[in-house]
Amino acid sequence: MTVLVVSVLATLTLYSSAGDRQTVIAVRRDVGAGQTIVADDLKEVSISVDTSVSTISASAVDRAVGKVAMVPLTKGSLLATGQV
Repeated sequence: MTVLVVSVLATLTLYSSAGDRQTVIAVRRDVGAGQTIVADDLKEVSISVDTSVSTISASAVDRAVGKVAMVPLTKGSLLATGQV
């Protein structure tokens, strides 16, 4: 019985934390280092992320658009503050 209760509690904890999602910026297509980032290079994604992971919130997309990529940006990766 104890194992069942622990299993149910663990499942509920995992399920509830899966709802803690943030909308952040991801790279839609490859951008070379030194290139200016345009809006079409980026997209919004909804993810569950640890607070120690550096991301740019979708509401702060203006922090990236028009800026120069400091490193190569790879399609599908999350955009971090140190990359622009």
